[in-house]
Amino acid sequence: MGCDAFNVGAYDLSLGVDYLVHKRAEAKFIFISANLSDKHGKLLLSPYLIKQVGPVKIGVFGLMDSSLKIDKVPENHKIMVKDPFEVARALVPEMKKKGADLIVLLTDMTSRSLRRVAQLGLPIDLVVGSDEKNEISLPIVVENTFITHLDRGGKAVGRLEIAFPGGSASDAGSRSLPGLSERLKGLSYQNNFVQLRLSIPDHLKIGPMVAAVTDKISEIQKDSMSVADGSGDSDCGKRFVGVEICAGCHPGRHKAWLATEHSRAYQTLVRKNKQYDDDCIVCHSLAYQCALGEPDMKNIGAFANVQCESCHGPGELHVKTRGKETMTVAKSATSTCLRCHTPEKSADSGFLGKFRSICTETP
Repeated sequence: MGCDAFNVGAYDLSLGVDYLVHKRAEAKFIFISANLSDKHGKLLLSPYLIKQVGPVKIGVFGLMDSSLKIDKVPENHKIMVKDPFEVARALVPEMKKKGADLIVLLTDMTSRSLRRVAQLGLPIDLVVGSDEKNEISLPIVVENTFITHLDRGGKAVGRLEIAFPGGSASDAGSRSLPGLSERLKGLSYQNNFVQLRLSIPDHLKIGPMVAAVTDKISEIQKDSMSVADGSGDSDCGKRFVGVEICAGCHPGRHKAWLATEHSRAYQTLVRKNKQYDDDCIVCHSLAYQCALGEPDMKNIGAFANVQCESCHGPGELHVKTRGKETMTVAKSATSTCLRCHTPEKSADSGFLGKFRSICTETP
């Protein structure tokens, strides 16, 4: 991909620090982290990279969020995370002394922490963040520091172009530019996200690699799922009647539901081999943990797809009382939908009006 440096974040420690160090030896680029160390305070990776790009020396350093849940990291007895703000105060002047004209910080710290970094009074020109809440969708400027976020979940590729007055760093590479420090004061940035839609074909080499890993993960998830064995005493599943019972009294709404993606929600997981993923199945099925009155996540059966009761709640009393016990959506229809239709999980912005009309306008 042409990477020069890679900053280590929390997820990169999922298989332990030894595995990470091993992968670093295989990579053709530098792994950086200025505050990930062993228990004695010795850094495990390079703290920064300084690279000449045309007439400009670009310094890139990486910081990990100090709120890392160490107890959840394999081999956690081997590592510690130093205070990122203290590290930044010591490191940025050192990079400047070594000739860095432009300083870039890569980090997984929270949006609030990014603002704090910018307010330290250090000559950090650009911060690229990766907080899971991604609260900085549009680039912002804080104390002359440009802050932007990566989009998460592998949904987009980000391209940030840094332009210099009268030209860019890339097109100025063949000539010496006078007054470089003055030119740096007039930097301008153009930030773009290119969405990786399903219509874009996978890379011929990378696609099969990802598919193989996905298959392996799916098998592991399938083996770990619980299956009803007849010994449970939960009545969870018995409170839900299922969409076919609903259709008996509400044929119009059932027909309208069949035309929606909700009626095929579970099959979208099957096509992607995600039907055993807890994070996915909870939004693509009805009461996914219930079957025949017991938790059963492997044999989803009649609970497949997003059904009437996904929004209205269990229909047992509604059926038993022949409709006298009414079925309503939660106090806020929006909040009900937003349990699943979040920016992280869904890009459909018109879902609310579409499904509200099915329930209110169709007999």
